[in-house]
Order: sequence, then structure tokens, then C-alpha cells
Amino acid sequence: TQTDADVSVAMGPVRRGVTSSAMIAGHAYLGLAVDVGNPHLACVVPGLTHSELAAVDFTAGAAFDTAVFPDGVNVELVTEPLDVGDSLLASMRVIERGVGETRSCGTGLVAAVKNRV
Repeated sequence: TQTDADVSVAMGPVRRGVTSSAMIAGHAYLGLAVDVGNPHLACVVPGLTHSELAAVDFTAGAAFDTAVFPDGVNVELVTEPLDVGDSLLASMRVIERGVGETRSCGTGLVAAVKNRV
């Protein structure tokens, strides 16, 4: 069974914004505001490992700067990308506004990548 694929999707325009932060489980995470048609705070966390990311308690959601995100925000916590051959590998978890943790988020993936490019 094939587990890898190259996928291309036209997500529309992406706008990078200001630096902001979110508080999750008593810890502040610094990130970049990214608008992908909906608001995101993409937090690429230096030194965060996959297992540490998995252990973060998302049950209480995220507190964020309402002056930057007056209508709420999706928050991505992302490990620093690692070079793997001709690709980059990172782990990500998402708290979606109004929903809580979600298992997939295409615009969140775009926002996380735009934080690094």
C-alpha cells in the first residue's frame, strides 16, 4: 500500500501578519499571524519534539490576543522542520476556533509553511 503522495491544491492568497502569541496549558507560544482566508497563528516552536507536542494538553483551548484576532483564531503548534532527503518533516497540532483540537486542517498546514518561507 502506498503511503506517500505529492498533492497540489490552490488555496488562494495568503497574507502574513504580525507576531503574536497564544497561551496553551499555561505556556505561551510565539507565532506569526497568517490569513489563509481564515485567521491562523502559526507557532513553530524551537526545540519542541514530536513527543512533547503530543503531550501538550489542548483541552482548555488557547487564549490569544483579541486585538490581533477579534473574531478568533486557529492556532497551530509545529515542531521545527527537519531536512529529510528532498523534503521537510514536521509535526503539527491544531486548535480550531470554535471547535477545539481538530485532526486535519489544510489551511493550518498552509499557514505553518508560510511561517517558515
